[in-house]
Amino acid sequence: MRFKRHFFLIVMGMLGPLCFGTHSMTATEAGSIQQDYTRLESALNQRDFRTADTVTYKLMLRIAGEKSSRARAFNLTEWNNFSCAQLLKIDQLWSSATSGEQGFSVQSNLYQQSSARKAEQVYRTVGWIDGRGNFKPPNYQAPLLGSLPYKLAWQDGNEHRFEKFAACTL
Repeated sequence: MRFKRHFFLIVMGMLGPLCFGTHSMTATEAGSIQQDYTRLESALNQRDFRTADTVTYKLMLRIAGEKSSRARAFNLTEWNNFSCAQLLKIDQLWSSATSGEQGFSVQSNLYQQSSARKAEQVYRTVGWIDGRGNFKPPNYQAPLLGSLPYKLAWQDGNEHRFEKFAACTL
């Protein structure tokens, strides 16, 4: 019952600032994030993985904070402070909708199993790099194991997903 009241107050814009990790947000922003979660779950249930990937990225940027949202790429400080609970929630949605074939935890496992523990090795395994070393998007119709979610980018141009996955014990 307490959850329903809390959710109602968020939707109605009556609850003060909420916090995701170290990022405070208003009830309106929190309600918008909840709508994104609903869109993500719907896209995943419809197996519309292209849309789910885009919604995931936008949702994560919004959760991360203003600098990330504005730049459309993660600010490293905001990424490092990204809520593990939110990361796990997104991972669980992907994992549940795909019978454990997609999600951050699958990517993390592939990374842990790779001999050199290098992102490039995982990129090749999930099909994000072709035989010539060129980046390519995943096959959204028939995705390889662990190839989704795909869209994550950082303002410094480097890969930081696996560091955060380890910090959140995914």
